[in-house]
Amino acid sequence: MQTYQRQVSQELRIASPGGQRFDYTAGLYYFWQQANDYQFTVYGPQASQWLVSPTTNPSVLNNLTAFSHVIPETASYAAYGQGTYNVTDSFHLTGGVRLTYEHKTGSYKAYQAADTAAGGTAPIESLPLAQQAAAVASRANFAPEGQYDRTLNTKNASGTVVVSYDATSDVHLYTSYSRGYKSPGINLVRQSLGVNVFVKPEKVDNFEAGFKSAFFGGRLQFNPTAFYTIDRGYQANFVNTTVMPQAAYITNVGTLVSRGVELDTRSTRSRACPARPHSRTTTRATRTTRTRRRST
Repeated sequence: MQTYQRQVSQELRIASPGGQRFDYTAGLYYFWQQANDYQFTVYGPQASQWLVSPTTNPSVLNNLTAFSHVIPETASYAAYGQGTYNVTDSFHLTGGVRLTYEHKTGSYKAYQAADTAAGGTAPIESLPLAQQAAAVASRANFAPEGQYDRTLNTKNASGTVVVSYDATSDVHLYTSYSRGYKSPGINLVRQSLGVNVFVKPEKVDNFEAGFKSAFFGGRLQFNPTAFYTIDRGYQANFVNTTVMPQAAYITNVGTLVSRGVELDTRSTRSRACPARPHSRTTTRATRTTRTRRRST
């Protein structure tokens, strides 16, 4: 497979100087990406027996070449803003939102040819009459032909809310909620599989609570966090082994729920100690469950 990819991104951002009653940042974001993928598969003299049946005529697939050219393209436009209202010197409220519009296109073209350098494929009419219909079907299955173009426009709003409190100059408590988003995946594969070209987007709700602390002049940091995440429409790679040739594509597999606790500790030795200058330990206990499965 040969892949040629191009992409462009640009961002414009403004931000307040900080240290005000209300601090903010806002901006515009643009992203464009296009890939040109050229795929080909050449079948040899033993392909018929291995892939169709042990009794299939070797000439059915020998020297057959399957070509495909796929072009996925994405143009994404976003506007975002986040602000923190410092109610007091210790109590802070933060809110943010991101609006995204995406234009996705997909182009698929597949055709079959013969490896002329190796002598080409045997003409269908040269095979026994009783085998010709099956040979045509096998070649169409292993070197499918077809062409299509698809377009999808999507909109999404995501955001975050954070409440934080500085208990002391060394201890910072917080709780937060955020909504994340993963844009629709694209499958540029043969249509005979019955697979949706565009799969549904992922939407993630994440809840966190914890605190960040520093003691002994910042030489010891202790940062525990509890989290609960709900991932709806989780996108996963799926390999379909029930068809031949096997096909890999993206599908939505349902909702995943992940919950757990993470503990991050860091320590820095004083200059008087010539041993290691610092150490860090991160411990994460997580449990993930899938609540349902949905094929796409």
